[in-house]
Amino acid sequence: MTPRPSLKGDENALKALWREVFGDTDEYIDAFFQNVYQPSMASVIEEDGTVVAAAYAVPFGAVRYIFAVATRPEYRGRGYGRAVVFAAAGGEPAYLCPASATLRCWYALTMRARTVSYRSSVPLPAVRRKITAEEFRARREVWLDGIPHAKYSDGILKLFSVTGEFFCGEHGDIYAVDGGRVCEALPARAGDEPFLMGLNGAEPIYWGLALE
Repeated sequence: MTPRPSLKGDENALKALWREVFGDTDEYIDAFFQNVYQPSMASVIEEDGTVVAAAYAVPFGAVRYIFAVATRPEYRGRGYGRAVVFAAAGGEPAYLCPASATLRCWYALTMRARTVSYRSSVPLPAVRRKITAEEFRARREVWLDGIPHAKYSDGILKLFSVTGEFFCGEHGDIYAVDGGRVCEALPARAGDEPFLMGLNGAEPIYWGLALE
């Protein structure tokens, strides 16, 4: 039960695992593999030639985001999730965003992950205009100049564009919206909802939009 890096040719098996565990649409899964995924990005565990667990280490600038941690139901309880997460992190500080309070507790108990940032829900302004992903990123970098933060690649923004949109408010604030929910608003709002967790001593960092 030793994780290995994903290889070219693993894509169909990884997609099948993702689809089974998360139930995401083919459009979203394909967008991830077309715009973000590279061979060796995932750490996987095989049983009898079948990929049964995986975790992805997605680069956000100089930091890693652990994403889409999945284990087939019949293989859970064996430590596979923990194994692929730590293999993906590679001993380096890394970040993740659990989708529920239960998962947050699981990461804290099994991997000593700690909450490093919080968020709050904010409404979109009444007066706003839609902007491109490129303008969103450019404005975001201006707002966050001098602040430790995750940086979005072209691929990440293309992936988000499958389900999200970008807006600019009348006072210059920028907003990223996914499924009608504001995922990021800058200037940053303080919040009290636990959001980002860190592994391997990861320090607090501004993240904003995550792959949720």
